[in-house]
Amino acid sequence: MATVQKRARLLAAAGLGFATLLGAFNAAAISPINDNLDRPQTPDPASLPVSPPPLSVVIDPLYHLNNDLVAEMRALGRLIEERSGSITNYNPATDDYIRINIDTIKSLLDRGANPNFRIEKGMRVGKTSVSSPLFAAIQLSAMMMTTEILDHVLSKNPDLQAIDADGWSVMDYAVSNLQDAQLVSREKVEAALRIVQTLEARGLTLNDTRERLKGVAQRDYAATAKNLFGLSVLRDHGLVPDDVYRKIITGSDAARDALLNADTITPALLQEYGAQTPDFTDSRPGGPFRVTITADDTLDTIVTRFASVMGAIDLDHARTLITQANDTPLSAGHTVNIPLPPGREIGTISVYSTGATFKLLAEGNATHYYRPGASIKTIAAELAAMNNLPIDTKLESGQKILFPYTNDSHTHVKLIQPDPSAARNPVDLFVIEGNPLPIKVEDAHHRDTYRIAAGTTYGLNPAADMNRIHTIETLPIDYPSAQIPDALRALFSANTRNDAADSPNNRMVFTHSMGTAIKENAANDARQARTANDRNVESIAMMLDPLNQSKPIIFNAAGNYWYSYGAGRYMQGYTLTHSPRAVLIGASAIAKTKNTAPGVKMHVMTHYSSYGADVCARVPNFRGEIMTGTSFSTPSTAAQYRQFAEWYGDRLSFEEIMAAGLMSADRDVLDVENIGKYTASLPPTLATLNSVPALYTTNGGGLPRHERCGAGVLEPQSWHQALQKTLSLKAQFNLTANMVSHQRVTIKNAFTTSDANGVSEYIYRIPVPTDMTLGKLTFLLPQFQNAHSDVVVRTPAGFEMLLPRTYTDVLSTFAFAYEDVKVGDVFELRTTQPLAPQAGIVFNGHAPGNSIAALRDYLRGNGTLPAPLKTMQMNTVTGDAQPVNIHKALPETPGAKPAFPGGF
Repeated sequence: MATVQKRARLLAAAGLGFATLLGAFNAAAISPINDNLDRPQTPDPASLPVSPPPLSVVIDPLYHLNNDLVAEMRALGRLIEERSGSITNYNPATDDYIRINIDTIKSLLDRGANPNFRIEKGMRVGKTSVSSPLFAAIQLSAMMMTTEILDHVLSKNPDLQAIDADGWSVMDYAVSNLQDAQLVSREKVEAALRIVQTLEARGLTLNDTRERLKGVAQRDYAATAKNLFGLSVLRDHGLVPDDVYRKIITGSDAARDALLNADTITPALLQEYGAQTPDFTDSRPGGPFRVTITADDTLDTIVTRFASVMGAIDLDHARTLITQANDTPLSAGHTVNIPLPPGREIGTISVYSTGATFKLLAEGNATHYYRPGASIKTIAAELAAMNNLPIDTKLESGQKILFPYTNDSHTHVKLIQPDPSAARNPVDLFVIEGNPLPIKVEDAHHRDTYRIAAGTTYGLNPAADMNRIHTIETLPIDYPSAQIPDALRALFSANTRNDAADSPNNRMVFTHSMGTAIKENAANDARQARTANDRNVESIAMMLDPLNQSKPIIFNAAGNYWYSYGAGRYMQGYTLTHSPRAVLIGASAIAKTKNTAPGVKMHVMTHYSSYGADVCARVPNFRGEIMTGTSFSTPSTAAQYRQFAEWYGDRLSFEEIMAAGLMSADRDVLDVENIGKYTASLPPTLATLNSVPALYTTNGGGLPRHERCGAGVLEPQSWHQALQKTLSLKAQFNLTANMVSHQRVTIKNAFTTSDANGVSEYIYRIPVPTDMTLGKLTFLLPQFQNAHSDVVVRTPAGFEMLLPRTYTDVLSTFAFAYEDVKVGDVFELRTTQPLAPQAGIVFNGHAPGNSIAALRDYLRGNGTLPAPLKTMQMNTVTGDAQPVNIHKALPETPGAKPAFPGGF
């Protein structure tokens, strides 16, 4: 908090600055207030030496006036920041302490300071850098929750079409504050809304945004909603109609009717309801690759170019294959399908330097060529022919050259023969991807995730209908949002009908490989800054009922931030992760580690895979090399699930299919040694790290849990065998897996205890609402500002777990699944700081006597599933589970210093 002395210095400096402005503009005028709020009192101007005025003063006599305005605005922003951080429930609008700064800013404007004055190096106001007093006024108004300064600036008729140095418009700043406020409080949202409406009264509209609503077709208030809480505030103010509010959550009636009743979902149908559907079908096994026909092309020229990569016996065979793959004759401007064998793919490479030859390209890319061992001469000749250029062509820098690659996206899984009774249920997989960054490299990440989904599907079932795999280009982390296409909102909200196999959402599967990542120190700071009424928690809580009604099946990437970004114990917690049918996927790999024998590769949990995954899956291959990232294990898992649902979804629910996968997961895998913080200039690779046995603790149902890989690593063959047993048990004992209605139970008063060192511990006891076999649980864990702590959960059976942290204080997990509980049994939450009153657990589970419990008991009986409450080293039980000491310091997380670029 500022001291009285500091305040006196501020007042003195401001007074001197204003007094000087009343005199002549000359070189002896005092300097504007600088950033140092503790600077000494400004000296008497008369004592300063006189020097010639700078050129800028000669040209602009308001030079000092403008700079004093900038300095006062900067000082006010810093004062508000300082006092907000030290005064609980601080309200700048009623703070007399900063009144002199506000009055000085208004006086400077009255004396002629220019609100559009361009600040050459910018200035920081709050957490934002701006380049003129006009933009600063918007930021200060948001911080103060009043438009007093903005109103005064607007009275001077500034240029409202001004563009900031970063390309932002006036309305961009206003909308940005409106969206940011939706993470804080209703009061903040309403204050930010007043700023937007003040600018609208001056003739601006939401269409005047340049960056903040970029790409949004309909720029209305619904488009500014950051979360369901913000959307509800805007609705309360009459700015979002009720029907639009519902549409943003569930999609339009027209989209739902069209998509959920369609026998076949096509890209055209998705596009009709707003979805962008990039075409990556040339990346799936067998392609086809598409070539645009020129006026000089004939069937024979196309055949000559591509016969070899097609695997044709001769040119006549190639001609037949191309003819069979195309319904229409060749014509200029149209595309022709080039069919390829499953292990081949045609892509493009960029020429790096002018003068390069096909021989040089062949030498640099031979390892990825579709024919291993082919000579450089052969590769160069085929490249020249495929690109319809002479072999001795000198290529240009940046030129795109077609290159035939190996497509091994299907080789990480083996063919599975389904049960003779297997059906062919219509199950569609949607590969969702959006890039929050303005720079995209030819959609490479989305193309890769689609390639893997298609490749995994082909590897399991070469006869699968690849047209059931779709792409949608969007970023659904902020769901529900008007910026998510109507088609996807409609698909997400498909209502279940008592978990029947024909329910629409049992036929829709989603995979999403983007997420949230913040460095651990920054995440901890943000966590401590969150209040008991955090709007992330409220928004997610508002969505729990809709999510539990629609139950979208979505596989989300856990993230790659354990070693590579320093994200520590944080896991994903955005809205879609809280569907009862959302699964968080980590990554494993067949790889060499530092301490494995030369040339030997082992199955290892990857060193990057983040905390909190429900299960891991093996990453696939890409052109002969193992891929890196949970981005790629996730679509592979989704494709495996989709195939099993296609075969058995008429008799097994999502919960039964997923339980079979989790219970049969491979646990005979290695982990990597946590080496603590490291200071290498590059992130480590698996080959530089020691492998150690993976450690698990079994929960109250016997399901093992690893901190980063949950139940272990999914193994498709074992998963399929467990599905066969589930079908057998259901038929033998006439079992179902009916869900009990989800119920949210909030905390009551805590029991307070102290440990041997006198450190307080708060224990909250939450009763189980009904008899069930536990499914996925959701924990809402808001705490008070600057008083956030870790939480330990203890189940009725005695399983204890230190919960991961999330960026939202809400987490959902299968870690407690398959324990049998009865009404009145007690869950305990232990913390070292009190929980907010709205904290609690959302229970999901299955009615007693269900098929999942039967499978659990069978697998425990044959030794596949261990007994409850045990510790394990790989597949070996090593002892009884031990209580979790919440006071024990956590080990340092690798990657915290330095922080390397992470990803999904």
